[in-house]
Amino acid sequence: MNYKSAIKLLNSFDNFEKLKNPSKNRFLNLDRICYALKVLGSPEKQYPAILVGGTNGKGSTAFYLSEVLKESGYKVGLYTSPHLEDVRERMRVGNRPISENNFTRWSAELSKKITQNPLPQELGRLTYFEWLTLIAFSFFKSQKVNIAILEVGMGGRRDATNCVSPLLTLLTPISLDHTRELGVSLSKIAKEKSYLIHHRRPLLLAKQAVSARKVLLARAQKEKAPVYEEGKSFLWDFEEFEEKGKVILKWLWESKNLKIQKELQGKPAYLLQNISLAIKALELLRNKYKFKKISLKKAISVVEEKIWAGRFEIVRKKPAILLDGVHNPASAAAFSRAVLNLYKKKKRILIFGVSSDKNMTDILKQLKNIEPKLFIATRFNNPRAASLAQISKIAKPKFEKIQQTKILKDALKLALKRAVKDDLIIICGSLYLVGEARRLLKKPSVNSG
Repeated sequence: MNYKSAIKLLNSFDNFEKLKNPSKNRFLNLDRICYALKVLGSPEKQYPAILVGGTNGKGSTAFYLSEVLKESGYKVGLYTSPHLEDVRERMRVGNRPISENNFTRWSAELSKKITQNPLPQELGRLTYFEWLTLIAFSFFKSQKVNIAILEVGMGGRRDATNCVSPLLTLLTPISLDHTRELGVSLSKIAKEKSYLIHHRRPLLLAKQAVSARKVLLARAQKEKAPVYEEGKSFLWDFEEFEEKGKVILKWLWESKNLKIQKELQGKPAYLLQNISLAIKALELLRNKYKFKKISLKKAISVVEEKIWAGRFEIVRKKPAILLDGVHNPASAAAFSRAVLNLYKKKKRILIFGVSSDKNMTDILKQLKNIEPKLFIATRFNNPRAASLAQISKIAKPKFEKIQQTKILKDALKLALKRAVKDDLIIICGSLYLVGEARRLLKKPSVNSG
């Protein structure tokens, strides 16, 4: 097997990220991947793991946690989704994506073992995400990682990552997203995610809506899981001020045994909640689980210096181009506030594309606060992408000037033609759109008028 055939094999599995109407009952269960893991010799049991679930900020929380552990001298496996440019981004050791050779090796090994020990027919066929999860767990074992940080894909109860017995579970804020699969209310979504809480394993909980919090705490009590909750076990806050025309955040973090004060520049305030949850997890790892090399100094430097790709990421200057995966109303609200705070003096152009199953009405209701001089509706290369007609119909009453482009490359050319060097071009919506933007912006042809 070569890398090309390994990718072909991966793409032969049903992919929820591209299927418009997947069948719930057939695809979503843990029995299938648990069976496959046993066939592989249970690689997930060879290292401690941390689950990071929630709705918004789980990827950046997992990333910051991984980076601090890496900078403190630990060998860390990081598993995230979706990828932006290359599927190998999803599984990293030391923040280095799996190589093509290792990806091919583990694809071949898994294919051989599953062929020799086929899954019972009633379990159904493995999915795209499950296959990648099996590769990641096997790869981490082969690399002898000290710990693995696993971002949950969707929900929790039947997510492939939830086959581990985690050291800790972190839950970022829960909001309305994936309502077709998880439920139409916060309490229903929280119930799905509450299954990430394991028996007697600590739960680290970001601030939640009342209905979600009630469900999560009830599950934690049932599982006898110790709870470390924002606002009780740890506190954080920030003050915002301007200095020489630049916005500065004075970040304050405090627990019983630790206190942090730090001034940060160019960071969106909403990111501090994710970082604060990660800091509490690091404190617990150091004090309770004997990860004694964890360094507070390293934690602060990571907060200052590291950026999670595609999340409030500036990828070009003059004109500045800002990328973010804004894909639900809560993230759109937080993103809009951050843009207005950090770039209030810049005129803005907004390029937007999102999946058709997202709540576009409420997302665009929040994004209109950015007040762009031009709104460009576009699509990304995925069957789930919303049509230009869908986006424009909802955008029309909210934005003064609207244009459409069939592909992102044309949207970028249009934006660059209309922008002056002090403007801000924003590309947001689906992370698939953000991934396409990162690929395109590496190509000189995008700069032409």
